[in-house]
Amino acid sequence: MQPPADPAGRSRYDMWCFFCMMELDADTMYIIRRHGELQSIYGDAPNAVNAAREIFAKQAQATVQRLGAGPYAMGERFTGADILLTTCLTSALRRDITLPDALGNYLSRSTARGAYQRDRSQ
Repeated sequence: MQPPADPAGRSRYDMWCFFCMMELDADTMYIIRRHGELQSIYGDAPNAVNAAREIFAKQAQATVQRLGAGPYAMGERFTGADILLTTCLTSALRRDITLPDALGNYLSRSTARGAYQRDRSQ
């Protein structure tokens, strides 16, 4: 699962990884976790949680636009970017955030992989 070696592929790979880590996770899921499930530690901030949910919905639409015709983020090949994206999407579902159909389909493909299923069964 090495990142692409060519500069254009590596750039796209890095874009996906940073998009998942920053825009989907750090900018939205982190706020929802922090002020939702961990409010006894970080404080109750319902407006921040609601705003984070709205931002996630917008970023989910941006994710759909970035996904190409292939089954995975980088096309035909499953990469570390897919691990990050799958983690963000499953985190959203655990928090009752509705995903666009295209992301639900993507998530079905990524979680149907044998490696994912083996990991979940342990």
